[in-house]
Amino acid sequence: MQIIHGWANYPKIEAEVRSADNPSQVFDAITGQSSIIARGNGRSYGDASLSELVFNTLPLSNIIQFDRNAGILQTESGVLLKKILDLIIPKGYFLPVVPGTKDITVGGAIAADVHGKNHPSAGSFSNFVIGFDLLDNTGKVIHCSPNENNSLFWNTCGGMGLTGIILRASLRLKKIDSSYLKLKRTPLVGLEHLLDQFYVHEDKGYSVAWIDALLHSKQPRSIFTFGQHLAPSELPGSLKKKPLQPISGSTFEIPFHCPSFFLNRNVLKVFNAVYFHSNKRSVRKEILHIDSFFFSLDTLGHWYRLYGKKGFLQYQFVLPHDQSLKGLNQIFRKVKASGEPAYLAVLKMLGPSHPDSSMSFPLPGFTLAMDFKASQKTFDLLNTLDKVLLDHGGRLYLAKDARMSPKTFRATYPKIVTRNSYFRSLLSDRLEI
Repeated sequence: MQIIHGWANYPKIEAEVRSADNPSQVFDAITGQSSIIARGNGRSYGDASLSELVFNTLPLSNIIQFDRNAGILQTESGVLLKKILDLIIPKGYFLPVVPGTKDITVGGAIAADVHGKNHPSAGSFSNFVIGFDLLDNTGKVIHCSPNENNSLFWNTCGGMGLTGIILRASLRLKKIDSSYLKLKRTPLVGLEHLLDQFYVHEDKGYSVAWIDALLHSKQPRSIFTFGQHLAPSELPGSLKKKPLQPISGSTFEIPFHCPSFFLNRNVLKVFNAVYFHSNKRSVRKEILHIDSFFFSLDTLGHWYRLYGKKGFLQYQFVLPHDQSLKGLNQIFRKVKASGEPAYLAVLKMLGPSHPDSSMSFPLPGFTLAMDFKASQKTFDLLNTLDKVLLDHGGRLYLAKDARMSPKTFRATYPKIVTRNSYFRSLLSDRLEI
């Protein structure tokens, strides 16, 4: 038995961990149990990969084949996105959809159907999954794709591991000519102006916005960032010689949990002011490597320790387009009135999920992710915000959730289907899936 926990340090449980060295041994490792859940690198923020018995997929770490001509990669499910990017970027390829960290497994990316900064134009990770092999509780390995066992395919994409254990998958890659992006950063005041920027850029590249969630006035200030891949001819001279540089492996580790007073409203106020004013010019253009743009937090190892031993909660939700402005304003007012500061607030635009997916998070609209220190006051605030979501047709992201109620889940994920009760987690028990 060992102690495992959600990456955000909440919750902790004592669990038995099983593993296997190759896909053919997985069934022997999990058979004879009442229930189990697959666990990759443990980067979901809550209890999605926690149970009394978990299957560790990390030993399934082999890249099976990389067809450079076709741009197709076959890989075992425990391979980290980082390992894939190390291989494919120098060869002129990139993953078409990436989340904010490269330290997740392929199986986890499929199970959470992760999305990125280009969702309106590219969709979720599942859009580029050619197929995968899924192990059920009887030992049967089922090949799933959009054309073969397609119902099981789409219920697994975003299904949080509740349909079985993904053994291996085939992915379609994106061709790139350099590992750099050109960025345009625009400072804005007011949510309406910010949403307008997303609409202007929704089909053209990568869009994301940082928002000062302290909300010193009725009009939130923000920095909107738009990025596009660069061709080698657009690179400055020093970069033209080697346009396909690999990602960086360097990180700075936070060695211990910081005291609870380390992060506070005053510290956040200073940081937000410095960040906004450093980008205050009407338009700021720059060139960044893929690693710096997509995975900036990965350079700070164990960054969640900044929040102290109690950890933090991320509240990520999506609101439909016609409810976004009204709903976001209401959310921000309630956060400000609560006195609980959001230490980070990031906004993105989303397009639709596949119509056959029952638990994939995206719907056409805007998604906001906010980080709060874990406390009873935070739980009370988030319960209040849930009511705003229900009133405006929104939903929460299961990969980030640690406290949603079954009632809220059923109201916001109405297409939920019956699951295989053998594959269960603390999340599925909590939400009564």
